[in-house]
Amino acid sequence: MRVAAIVSIVAGGLVLAGCASARPASPPVSADLSATALAAVAQDGSFAADEVALHRADEILIARCMASRHQPYTLVPYAPATASSVTDTEAHPDLAWRRTAGYSMRSGFGGPPQGANDRYVATLTSAGQAEWRQALTGDGSAMSSVRVPSGQVFTSTRNGCVAESGRRLYGSAEAANRAYYYLQDVRVRLASSIRGDAEYTAAVGRWAACMRSRGFSYGSAADAQAAIGRDYQQHGVTAAGQSREIAVAVADGECVGSAGLTAVAVRLTRAKAAGYPADVRRTLNTLAEARRTAIARAATVLAGS
Repeated sequence: MRVAAIVSIVAGGLVLAGCASARPASPPVSADLSATALAAVAQDGSFAADEVALHRADEILIARCMASRHQPYTLVPYAPATASSVTDTEAHPDLAWRRTAGYSMRSGFGGPPQGANDRYVATLTSAGQAEWRQALTGDGSAMSSVRVPSGQVFTSTRNGCVAESGRRLYGSAEAANRAYYYLQDVRVRLASSIRGDAEYTAAVGRWAACMRSRGFSYGSAADAQAAIGRDYQQHGVTAAGQSREIAVAVADGECVGSAGLTAVAVRLTRAKAAGYPADVRRTLNTLAEARRTAIARAATVLAGS
């Protein structure tokens, strides 16, 4: 459960300057993007499976921490029927999830809370809710922040069970959030930057033709979601509306495959990422290695659960 919590970047590095003389200098990080970094930003290879493993381990560690603080917490590891997808995007659809949740738009239009933890917290008094959330996300007494490549700055606490899980997987809460949000920001920027490419536009055209063959006339996935949103605004969240959302989302995902959109997106993303400034590429290499270490630790957590 990565909440709106982010970490600090100190001069683009992981080691504070004041500590440099206390340990041997680390080898310089290459400015050429590593295969690990390219896969992480292009959502390629084992990316989706690794994200699910990290999410599941994160949930297990959070649940253990909450129990130690005598706070109920329902473990909700990624499962298509019970959780939001951790990997679904326009060019990388999570079809197993979409077959159950569609685009998961209903909660934004007055649908009932979907999670057991949401339902539990809703039963508490105001004081009880504050105590539960403080155990989960901290009390705000220790803060950190990070500026991501898009220029946004995010701030969060460094205590609470989400932070504790980050320490277990990444070595520190700061490192966990830095890896998560910096890489996420780069992926979002890259996804936006390739949409105007002629090869991507052609693939979207093939996608639209596939959707028309299935009875859905949309120019893009964004158009499809906007239409579903308008329907929910006009008629509320109904069983018929949810069924249509699922049908559209599944057709969308299947047409992504038949149009070759994922392969085009991966190829263009890799090329764009390789052209990033050297300092960003070095940071991506460092964070991708931190993520790889966390994936190994997550496997240990899952094996012991």
